[in-house]
Amino acid sequence: MKISKIQIKYRVNLMFGMLLFTSTHLCFADEALRDASLKSMAKATHFFREKVSTQGGYLWRYNEDLTLREGEKKANDSTIWVQPPGTPSV
Repeated sequence: MKISKIQIKYRVNLMFGMLLFTSTHLCFADEALRDASLKSMAKATHFFREKVSTQGGYLWRYNEDLTLREGEKKANDSTIWVQPPGTPSV
């Protein structure tokens, strides 16, 4: 299944928007809004884990259709970059 550029933009924007929203307003939200926010964050996380990551690792930059992957230089679909101390400690 090929993901369109619009779907990738939507999912990335949704993830960051929901993260920002919930981090500043979650404590004031009613239960339904809280549940919707958590569901959206889980959906965005699932997308990044299943479609963007390579066995749990990531690179620095991706283009919209995930055909271009870059770390310190161009990378293929089986490459991740490890930058201590962050990546190894996770």
